[in-house]
Order: sequence, then C-alpha cells, then structure tokens
Amino acid sequence: MAIPNYRQDNCVLKSINHLTMRNLLILITIITFTKCSQTCIETTSYYVTTPIYGLLDSIKNAVEVQGPREIATPEKIYFKDDFIFLVESGEGIHVINNANPSSPVTERFIQVPGNHDVAIQDQFLYADSYTDLLVFDVSNIDNIGLENRVESVFEYYGNFYFASALDQGLIVVDMKEELITDEFEFDCSPNRFGSRGDESAPTFAAFNDSGVKSGGSGTGGSMARFTITNNQLYTVDHYSIRHFNIENPSAPIPEEPVYIGWDIETIFPYEENLFIGSRSGMHIYNISNPAEPTFVSIFEHATACDPVVVQGDIAYVTLRNGQDCQTFTNQLDIVDVSDVTNPVLMKSYPMQNPHGLGIQDDCLYICEGDFGLKYYDAADPLNIQLKTHYQGIHALDVIPLQDRLLLIGNDGFHQYEGICKEEIIYLSTL
Repeated sequence: MAIPNYRQDNCVLKSINHLTMRNLLILITIITFTKCSQTCIETTSYYVTTPIYGLLDSIKNAVEVQGPREIATPEKIYFKDDFIFLVESGEGIHVINNANPSSPVTERFIQVPGNHDVAIQDQFLYADSYTDLLVFDVSNIDNIGLENRVESVFEYYGNFYFASALDQGLIVVDMKEELITDEFEFDCSPNRFGSRGDESAPTFAAFNDSGVKSGGSGTGGSMARFTITNNQLYTVDHYSIRHFNIENPSAPIPEEPVYIGWDIETIFPYEENLFIGSRSGMHIYNISNPAEPTFVSIFEHATACDPVVVQGDIAYVTLRNGQDCQTFTNQLDIVDVSDVTNPVLMKSYPMQNPHGLGIQDDCLYICEGDFGLKYYDAADPLNIQLKTHYQGIHALDVIPLQDRLLLIGNDGFHQYEGICKEEIIYLSTL
C-alpha cells in the first residue's frame, strides 16, 4: 500500500485527519501568513516484487546426487519399502534408510532445483524440476542415476510460476521484495491547497495498475500433487491435471492435460476416481479410462486450503485459514461420496488449524500445525471422537501405516510406533 508523505519548502503540511482543532488553526495561520514556494514534493513509498531469474541450462546441470545434508524445510513425504523420500522445498529429495525406524539414516540427497513433489513406480522415482519431469533409478541407493528428463511438461506451480521466461532460456527461481520511495513535484499554491495540482503525476491507482503490490507471494498446499495408479502418473498444477503414461516406467509419455479450475492444491486416488482438493472445493474425476480423466462432480465449500483423503464411502476434507488460504475457516468436513456424482456434506467439525491428514481403518489423524497432531476414532462419521491430542510438536502431514506413524513438521521428520492407540511410542527424529 502506498504511504504518502508531503513536504513543502519553507512550510510544514500535515494530513488534516491527524490534526486537533487547535493544530488546525495553527496550520491555517502558517498557511495564511507564511510566504511559501509554489512547489511541493510528495514522497510515496511502496513495495515492488521483482523476479530473480536462473538460466535453465545451469539449473539442469545442478541436478546431482550428493551425500546427506541437514533437513531444513520439509514439504512432502513419500514412503516405499524401507525408505523414506523427503522433499526439501524447492531443493531436492532426502533419501532416508528406514530399515530401523528407531535409528533412520539419511543416505543421500538428490539435488533437484525447483522440486516440490515425488512419486515412485517400481524402482523409478519421479520428481518435478520447475517445468520438467525427471526420472531417477533408485534401485541402488549407492548408485542413484538420472534416467530421463521430460522437458517443458509442467506449468511451474511454485510461488513464481506466473513469471517464467522460458522462451529466453530463463526460469524464475526466487522473488525479491523491495521498498521503493519516489518523490514527485506538484503545484501547491494557496488556491490549490488540498489538490495535487499536477494531474499527470502518478496516483495510487496507477501503481496498482502497474502490478505494484504491498506484499509478497506465498505458497499453498500441504499434501501431494503427484500420485500413481493404473500405470499413470497423475499430477496437478494450479489449474489442471497433467498426467503421464508410465507403462514403460523410465520413459513417461505425456497425455493431454485436463483443465479443472483455479487454485488446485492436492490429489488423492481412490478406486476408480481422483479426489482433487482446491481452495474452493473437492473435485472428483473418474479414471476408469486411465488416459482420460473425466469430470464427475464437485463438492464446493468456503475458500480455504483443502487437503482430502478418502476411505470407503467417506471423504475427509480439512479447511484451514492463513495468509495463503484467504479465509478464517478451520474445520473438518465429512462428505458422503457413496454416490460420487452427488457428494453430500454429512457434518463439519471445528478444528484449530488443520493441514495434512491420514486415515487407517477407523483411525483418523489430523495435523494441526503449531497445535500438534490429533487422533480421532472415526467409526461413526457423524460422531467422531477425539482420543488423543499430541501436543508439543509441529505437524504438517502424516502417513499412518499398519504399525507406525510417519510425520513431518517444520522441525523435521518424526516416527512413532503404534496405530489406533491413545499412547504412541516415540521412535526417532531427523
């Protein structure tokens, strides 16, 4: 927001709405009896966000397998066999040997600039790198190799996807926010007091039209944008499904993208459907023909960040507030999807700040960000019961397995033994 400040040679002018009546009389006296110059200067301050570009060739050359590094900003978690694959936001993938959950070992870090998601089919790992899809062979953790790069298949959906310059061999890798202060001269002679006088000078509206804004951008979404089913890798960006035939796992073939709508965040496969979370609702697409996802229905809700998981005839949808989510809603929606053509809200439950969630049997786990992890008995969707609230941890996303919980938060990756138990046993943290 522009913040005006006025200065006049030999005079002191203040905004009238900040003056007392006494000060107003003094001001009038000064204006009446003080000889002032005819030119005033307006000082206007505003924020400008500008892109920082990286060379595509340099980014491609930066992909490499490194030794272990410290986990700083975990974003997504993926589990297969005895390994955990943990996405470091925008940086790459930590490869964690989890054969002993009480003592996991970070074996490798796959540096992938612009990476935000991961999925695995057989021994092949798929990862996004800005606009490209990369395929790694992870059958031998000591010898991870880049098998393939499918170029220009994504509309980059990170914070800065809208500012790419691919035709110039550039991609936006960061944004810089800078406070700019400009000065403009205008006529402020006594007969024009209260008017800028110079009608050609820029106004606040002109700054807004130029794209100037008062704050930076944010990121959205707390669960996977990648999923694999029916020999298809399904991904979502901000407005579409982008999917790939992976019958030959090392050579993904892009299919025709399917437009959904704006603010798409997460994707969850269940039986013959994809349940896609957005800030305005849950979209359902049928994939009985895997190569042609077909719209079935949408369950609409208030604007909010919207992860979703499904089990049986029930979809569990969390809505949360926050700067990125543009709402004050914090709740869990229980949705009947027995008829996917007509999803019906069964009940809503108030939450504190729900992020990711997971369901195993009748056990529902909800990550509440700074407020920890909650475990519910969800045997009766119309009367779910809070069994335990695990506090003192930060919880972004959770994977409940048969015998343990995998949890990520802004303080790292945690493991607990036990499922569907009020007392879980702490195992380890990375």
